[in-house]
Amino acid sequence: MLRKLLDRPIAVTMIAVVLLILGIVSSRLLPVSLVPDVDAPYITVQIPAQGLSARQLDETVITPLRQQLIQLSQLTDLRSEAREGNGIIRLTFEQGSDIDYLFIEVNEKIDRSTTSLPRDVERPKVIKASVTDIPAFYINLTVRGDQPTGHRDERHPVSDRFAALSRFASQVITKRIEQLPEVAMVDLSGTVAPELLVIPDEAKLRQAGITMAAVEGALRRANVTLGSLVIRDGEYQYNVKFQSAINGRKDIEDIFLKINGRLFRLKELATIVEHPRKRQGMVFSDGRNAVSLAVVKQADARMSKLKDELDKQLRQFRYDYPDVEFTVTRDQTELLDYSISNLINNIITGALLACVIIFFFMRDMKSPMLVILTIPVTLIISILVFYLLHISINIISLSGLVLGIGMMVDNSIIVIDNITARWIRGEQLAGAVTQGTKEAQRHGRGALLRPGHGRSHHAVRRLRGLRHVAAGLLPLVVPQSTDLPSHAMARQIFVRSDHEALRTHSRLVFPASGIDVGHLRRLLRRIDLPLHGDRQRAAAENDLQRHAGPHRLERPHLGRRECTQDGKPRRLAG
Repeated sequence: MLRKLLDRPIAVTMIAVVLLILGIVSSRLLPVSLVPDVDAPYITVQIPAQGLSARQLDETVITPLRQQLIQLSQLTDLRSEAREGNGIIRLTFEQGSDIDYLFIEVNEKIDRSTTSLPRDVERPKVIKASVTDIPAFYINLTVRGDQPTGHRDERHPVSDRFAALSRFASQVITKRIEQLPEVAMVDLSGTVAPELLVIPDEAKLRQAGITMAAVEGALRRANVTLGSLVIRDGEYQYNVKFQSAINGRKDIEDIFLKINGRLFRLKELATIVEHPRKRQGMVFSDGRNAVSLAVVKQADARMSKLKDELDKQLRQFRYDYPDVEFTVTRDQTELLDYSISNLINNIITGALLACVIIFFFMRDMKSPMLVILTIPVTLIISILVFYLLHISINIISLSGLVLGIGMMVDNSIIVIDNITARWIRGEQLAGAVTQGTKEAQRHGRGALLRPGHGRSHHAVRRLRGLRHVAAGLLPLVVPQSTDLPSHAMARQIFVRSDHEALRTHSRLVFPASGIDVGHLRRLLRRIDLPLHGDRQRAAAENDLQRHAGPHRLERPHLGRRECTQDGKPRRLAG
């Protein structure tokens, strides 16, 4: 396969250019979020049941639901909790389960069990969890000129203006924000709900001989919703539905009571007052009552685009509704920008440090440029792979790119060294490239699958990728005490060539006694200079021999090759 690629350089170049262009274009289309979109294998069923005790709720509602939900596939744990007025059922599934499908299945099970539940109980709410459900923004709504919160009576826990703001936020603001394509949902909190309070006139009731039970019975009969009826008229059939539920204050005022042959309207016997219901929770902003909106973004939306669209929408709100203050709090984009910019700086810094180290220790321009070129090319192609696999830009994916820089540099250096070594030994360039790359692949697979190197240990090794590059390039002198005597000895002198000059890279053994290693390195650096003649090299070697003193420096005869200007190796006399 590699040989075929080498025979088609134009096709390979065009494919690489196309991949780079697609990667650059994909970088502007990838969703950006703080964490990846991972569905947690949990589903929660909330059961509101006002007026039922914990025991009644468990016997009449939770038990029938448990009997239905226990039949779910891939269910590993089911726990229920009953309290005064509400209950919770928590479902845990196997890791990797399709939560979207299980969410639909849970709703179907609940729909089947609704016939066995009490009529006064609302339908249970099904909630699935996801890592991206963290709100991106919180928006506080307050009324301009509203007085700070103080003591109020039970009938008026908040001002009428704030009650109007609650209705306005739930009916208008929430709906308009949810129309943005980048918004998944808007969670509303801090609102007050209206309720109708009937205050009977006891004097009028006694005078008319009407009891409280009669008034309650009239309200109950008026608040009945009938199902659809079928009326047949010969060959025709009609569906008729009677709507008699109470929808407002006027409906209650127009309720009639027939007592002793006389008709009374309820507004003649009682006072009907509409006022805010007592709140269970409150939100304050600058000491004033506020309505809080939690904006949750779509999983495939870019956070920057969501911020721009939301800012534009809020500017329009401030212009259309000057009596309402809109304040953005807990902006998640600040944390996202800091995290992403920090990781990008780490990528750039690591790449630059790797480039500097490679240039400093490889001592030529061509090989380091090949290694450095792999860093941006691989990163751009990785972004294209992210787009094809629907992976977002987040702190986890960018951390993987940071960890991968060290491995990319390591593999590039190994491949180039293998190719260079085979080429110097006299192999053809195409064969050296093919065999050197295959050899590096075998070594990479062997290192990855080596016993004792688990995934976590391998991740730690990749985390130190840049340090590993530096540690592999820094030493010019490597100890080999296993096969050499303790005195100083030049073990081997390896000759590596390019088209311009012959350079030598030596490996020494540190002695156990007192030879100045710094001076040895300076002498070897003189030997490592381009060999313009045997006289300069011989002088440096004689100086090294004198420095060794009583220790004998033996230099074995080695064959050397030099590449001429036409690229063909020529053997040198040892």
